[in-house]
Amino acid sequence: MSMTLTLLLSAVAGCAAIGYFFWQHARREIVGGRQPLNDEDLIKQFAAEVPPSAILDVLKLIGECYGIPYAKIRPDDCLMQDYSKADSWRFDLGAERLDEALRTGFNIVVPGNLKSMRIRELVLLVANAPKR
Repeated sequence: MSMTLTLLLSAVAGCAAIGYFFWQHARREIVGGRQPLNDEDLIKQFAAEVPPSAILDVLKLIGECYGIPYAKIRPDDCLMQDYSKADSWRFDLGAERLDEALRTGFNIVVPGNLKSMRIRELVLLVANAPKR
């Protein structure tokens, strides 16, 4: 292996490690200090008119897409302002996964020009979506 290729691979590996470190740091900034809540306590934080299963489905989906424990997600968290900080280190992979899951699973398209969307608003949107 040539010296140039070795240096290039080392640089790529170093950048990947740094990116992963910053992604983990940003993720901890969002939910790291929170205590996980059990499902019942999570449900209590949302509007009573939303079925508990819809709340948990959305929280689990968000957690899966963004790599965040769903029990640490709160209704007033903002997808665009809070979660995008962690997601930017993954080239918005979480947002893309969430958009795709909402489109295929619930036939919902979140407008791309939104400046803010709280988790509570997304739960209401999913709960009120026409059933497939």
